This record gives sequence, structure tokens and C-alpha cells, in this order.
Amino acid sequence: DRTLAGCEPRAPALVLLHHHPVPLPADSWVEGLAGRLGWLRTEELSRGKDLLDLVRGRCDLVLHGHRHVPHHHVPFPGDVRPLHVYGAGCSTALARVRTFAWSEGRIASSGWWRVGEEMERRPRTTARWVPAAPRP
Repeated sequence: DRTLAGCEPRAPALVLLHHHPVPLPADSWVEGLAGRLGWLRTEELSRGKDLLDLVRGRCDLVLHGHRHVPHHHVPFPGDVRPLHVYGAGCSTALARVRTFAWSEGRIASSGWWRVGEEMERRPRTTARWVPAAPRP
């Protein structure tokens, strides 16, 4: 909450997490069976809806993993700053990763980048992680 409050209004704001914050259909019959048996870690975050309500209007993307089939959901489509929830899917099985382009402080487009030969030919770059401000 404090980190999002400190973001510049036109800067891209992202929340990244492992589990999906909204209910999703099972990816496979195995996952469906695991869910019916009550095994842990098959359902969405118990307070996922609360999380989306908290970041609404202050965040552009919620990116999550856990599920193997990619998906895209816009929980509040009428908002001035719409929140997009993306499930990455299994990049190794898909042989691709999702990419995003930004323009004027908002998502301009999203697409897929194939993993493989073109990745090997591209120059290696170094990303720098900027942690949230320390809590008082």
C-alpha cells in the first residue's frame, strides 16, 4: 500500500505474485482432481479480491504465475486507470513469454515473444531490481 502510494502517477506500477488472485478454471484434469480433493495451493489467494480492491486505480498490472495456461482479466474495465491481471502460463511449455509496451504512462500493447533461436542471438542485458522504500 505504501509503495503504491509513493509511485509517480504516470509511472508503470506492477504487483507480482505467485498465486492467482481470482478464481480460474483448472488447467488440466489433474489440477481439477487436486482441487476437488482439497489439496493445498490449487485455488486462488484467499484475499485475492481484497488485494485487487487495494491496488485498484493505483496499479496497472498484476502479474502472477502458478497456473500453466496464460490468461488476461480486467476486473474493473470502466476505471480511468484500468487494472490488468495477467497469468503468465508455463513459459517453458509455451516456448514464449508475454511482453508489454508502455506509452504515456499506460499499457500501449501486449504480445508474445518467442523463446528460442532469436533469444540466443540477442545481446545479453542486465536488469536492475529497485526494491521498495524501507519501512519506517
